[in-house]
Amino acid sequence: MDKKSNPSLALQTETLNQDVLDLELALQNASLAHEYTRLELETVRSVLEKIALDEKLEDYRDAYFTARKCLQVYDPARLQKIEAELIDQKKEFFTFYSA
Repeated sequence: MDKKSNPSLALQTETLNQDVLDLELALQNASLAHEYTRLELETVRSVLEKIALDEKLEDYRDAYFTARKCLQVYDPARLQKIEAELIDQKKEFFTFYSA
């Protein structure tokens, strides 16, 4: 039975594909937002601002690892590819970055 003959299977596959795309986006956004926040943290002098940025860093870290854990279940090969791409992007855009 293929997707065309089983609309329910087609919907499940479409939903899974969208879930994987959502996880990829969450992973990428959290990773890059974490780096930008880390850069911002280096320039902030106010203790209150540093505390707020530390909390943001923790939130981005949590979001990253939650998305990573889910993506590992759905598509481990895609996760490896995304993480490699993220490292390449960080090396290109954040010259100080070393994996």
